Amino acid sequence: MLSNISADRRIFPRLPILLWAAPMLAMAEPLQLGEHPLCEASAAVLVACPDAPQERCLLVGDNEERRSLFLFKIEDGEVQREQQQVVQLDLDKNRELSDIEALTSLPGDEIGVFASHSRNTKCEAKKKRRRFGTISELKPASTSVAMVKTKRLGCARLMDACSGGDPLLAAVCVVIEGSESRADVVEKGFEDESLDETTAKEQCNEVLPFNAEGAVNLAADGQADVWIGLRAPLLSEHPTDLEKTDLAILLHLKNLDAYLFDRVALLDMDGRGVRDLTVSDGSVWLIAGPPEDLPDGANVPFQLRRFDVAALAQDDVIEPELIDRDLPTSSEGLVILGGQAIIVIDGDAGDDTAQCAKPSRIDIRPLAAH
Repeated sequence: MLSNISADRRIFPRLPILLWAAPMLAMAEPLQLGEHPLCEASAAVLVACPDAPQERCLLVGDNEERRSLFLFKIEDGEVQREQQQVVQLDLDKNRELSDIEALTSLPGDEIGVFASHSRNTKCEAKKKRRRFGTISELKPASTSVAMVKTKRLGCARLMDACSGGDPLLAAVCVVIEGSESRADVVEKGFEDESLDETTAKEQCNEVLPFNAEGAVNLAADGQADVWIGLRAPLLSEHPTDLEKTDLAILLHLKNLDAYLFDRVALLDMDGRGVRDLTVSDGSVWLIAGPPEDLPDGANVPFQLRRFDVAALAQDDVIEPELIDRDLPTSSEGLVILGGQAIIVIDGDAGDDTAQCAKPSRIDIRPLAAH
């Protein structure tokens, strides 16, 4: 039976194996991005600036901000990181998006905003995390969002053709439903107080329930062609190629009417999951990171990887090229612009309502020609 990533296959033992895999360039330290209330930057996308459509801006999501996004102008290829503009989403308390983890451009200059569809650290399912929305026009004072809700995560609701005889699709169904079932057990244990909070968090982190942190649209016009990247769960074993293990999962969104998928692709990234996705010049670029939550103070490098868009049309497991093995821990958002990778890094909101305990940061990495 397929199961979640096992403890002995966790990412930590694998990290030393990759230390030789790509040259590490000397980089400047990441710099602070914006200010409170932007503390936990979790997603990024390039957009046309609302007041100057011919210019580009960086739009950033924060996983603790449910009704706001954050805008930064780009001048001469540089993000104006100290000039933050808050974009207010026209959402009331009942319609807000919790745990925004992915942003992507859509045809017609629209923008997709995706909550993670994950659970909290105690494995409690939260309705406001199981949503995504479409922005037709970015207006900082009040931006409308067309909202789509997901009732429950399971193959009957997620997959358009789960019983179609595709062994890969069936295997992904098993791993998603298995992780969600185990998460239900943890949730119930915490609710009936048979598990204390610390134990519930530990067990939930071992279960690795559904958690989507990347989204990328590959269509310039017409119907959107969106792939969703999962941080967790991983597919512990390929159904037909048993040597392929601990694979990250990409799910193809059938359309923007529902959180419903019709295709699957697998990535071999040595036990890492997807932390963000973007596209540039015929390549999908991504941040790869641990599928589980890291202990406080842990310093585990994330990775920058890429693969050709055409690989998504094949059935083979994709092995994304390793571009940079040493991204900062908690790298969460990615765009490619002018021969460089722009990476936004999660911080910590803390308990102060006026300042971040640890601010979000931005890191710029020059790229060699590909």
